[in-house]
Amino acid sequence: MLSCSLKVEVTKFDALEETAAEMKLKQLLWSSIDEWDAMINEWTEAGFESLDVEHLTAQTMKYAKAVNQLEKGLPPNGLVPQLKERVESLREKVNCHSAIILAAL
Repeated sequence: MLSCSLKVEVTKFDALEETAAEMKLKQLLWSSIDEWDAMINEWTEAGFESLDVEHLTAQTMKYAKAVNQLEKGLPPNGLVPQLKERVESLREKVNCHSAIILAAL
């Protein structure tokens, strides 16, 4: 790097780093929404008996974690609460699905 050869201190661009971090979070938001919708459509079309509770739980937890990260890192907006509501709704359904399966055993 030129700054090393000239023995000059590297300039930090805090605003640029903050903007890059915010853009990554926005990308996470939009990709999470797209992936979530595709996943829900796939699960909706699948038969009740074919649903894998462990996979459903793992995916729900993955998106709950993403929602938490988005709530902390992005300014308030209308999309994060919508995604959170969808994730929480499925979490409740997964719990019911688990209870039904356990009761059948």
